[in-house]
Amino acid sequence: MRDQAAFGTDTRNEFRGCDPGAPGFTLMPNEKHWSRTIGDDVFRGAIKRSNADLIPRPLSIYLHLPFCATLCYHCNRHKKVTRNRSMIAAYVDTLVREMTGKAVLFDRDRMVRSLRVGGGTPVYLKPGQISHLMANLRTNFSMPRDGDRDYAIDIDPRSVTTRDLQNLAWHGFNRVQLAVQGMSRVTELAINRAQSDHQVRFAIAKSRDAGIDEVGVLFRYGLPAQTLQLAERSLSQLLTTGPASVRLAAYCHDPAHNPAQRLVPETLLPAADVRNAMFIALRDRLIDAGYQFLGPDQFALPNSALFNAQRTGSLARHIGGFSSNAGHDMLGLGLAAVSRIDEHLFQNATEIDRYSEAIADGGSAIVKGRLADDQERAQSQVVQDLLCQGRCDKSAWEDSFKQPFDQYFKAALDRLNDYARAGAIALEPQHIVILPPGMTYLDRIIGCFQSTK
Repeated sequence: MRDQAAFGTDTRNEFRGCDPGAPGFTLMPNEKHWSRTIGDDVFRGAIKRSNADLIPRPLSIYLHLPFCATLCYHCNRHKKVTRNRSMIAAYVDTLVREMTGKAVLFDRDRMVRSLRVGGGTPVYLKPGQISHLMANLRTNFSMPRDGDRDYAIDIDPRSVTTRDLQNLAWHGFNRVQLAVQGMSRVTELAINRAQSDHQVRFAIAKSRDAGIDEVGVLFRYGLPAQTLQLAERSLSQLLTTGPASVRLAAYCHDPAHNPAQRLVPETLLPAADVRNAMFIALRDRLIDAGYQFLGPDQFALPNSALFNAQRTGSLARHIGGFSSNAGHDMLGLGLAAVSRIDEHLFQNATEIDRYSEAIADGGSAIVKGRLADDQERAQSQVVQDLLCQGRCDKSAWEDSFKQPFDQYFKAALDRLNDYARAGAIALEPQHIVILPPGMTYLDRIIGCFQSTK
């Protein structure tokens, strides 16, 4: 558990002791690090070994619903813009077939304590389709309805209805995350995402009315046509709704890999120094409002689900953000979904026709994977500890990996000396502790422990 008193909550001292352009950490390996020879047989073998553990890990499930009604120019997710309801219905059937086929690989006593549904726009599906998916999840997996669960779904405030939210609450969802992209008209027009203040407030209020108290928001900065003043004003406006958590997500402009971003005029993009100033100003505003800094881009109010997960040691950071599923295996279902079984990664097909055909033929739809070696397992424990708890216990790591910590990570510790001299971290005999000034550069500090291969 992070020592909040030692760690501190005021992270506004800016750390300038190291190069801010140094490589940071990554949770999703680059394409060159994946192998397309890793498929269904390896996936099944990893699950079989995981089932055989003396105390098998709990399960997390990620469900990808890729459909959207309109194209948002900034979005870099795997999505399908369509008004074809027959296509959506066929995808739901395929998803049920996939979950039925993969559920039998896992021992039934492995409880699904964490569920996340992302997109796309998940609530673009009709409530009956969401109910159909949830019914099949409960049929095929052991899913509790008690308080010991974290069931979260992404919400688009432009389209969510009261009926949608009541249906989600009935099916056990206890956390929602709203995508709020800047909340200023000029920015929304630049990314083709018109979204009113009324729609955001409606979605938050109706979530709470339905019994979903954990309402988080994803607030994006660095968007085209967004200025520092607009970003600050928009966040202040958003905070009057009292979200339980806020994720500050930087817009990443990469039109070579995200064709829709070619519709964004690059002349509208804020300069790098303005983006940095945005993050610092937004971070300070959140701290002043009483939010705790959990990680590189995540803030949460005391006693929120994510804050409590950090205090109990169950906070984890994965590709989709923070959740309370530390130590879980994760099964990804749907288009482009990623599974993580005992640190091994497996990804489904990213083209909807190829995904659907593979499932129809009785396959797994897995098209590539990445097998974790001992080095990556060793690095992963340090990364998660620093990322989620703000400290790493060397003795605990040595108990797990049976090697001297300082010797194993000598190169990483050498790189950290500059951060230590600048007051960003404390390199103690038995611990590495992130200090308040180091939080701004946490991703780069953690990156020192990741393999470059």
